[in-house]
Amino acid sequence: MVHDLDIQAKIGKVCHRLFTGFLEAAMATMNVSLPDPMREWIEAQIKTGRYANASDYMRDLIRRDQEAKDALIDALESGAKSGVSKRSLDDAWKSAKAKAKKHG
Repeated sequence: MVHDLDIQAKIGKVCHRLFTGFLEAAMATMNVSLPDPMREWIEAQIKTGRYANASDYMRDLIRRDQEAKDALIDALESGAKSGVSKRSLDDAWKSAKAKAKKHG
């Protein structure tokens, strides 16, 4: 019985080392200089509990930025495929602003 626990502990350590090594290999380190107000903002976001640390917060910001860029490209491509509108430019802008206001 003790022998089984020793084996399980060794297997656990091996799995942990493999997993930790994988994470270290998958992540790069980057240093960023920020003014104090930005650093304080990041620290405040971490204190909310939504983020574990500054890296977690930065990854979320980058992910959101990538998603916003992809959404913009999709919208532009969709607009280009939709053809020429019969509405005036002013009407199109009014409609777009109303839609943006409605969806926040």
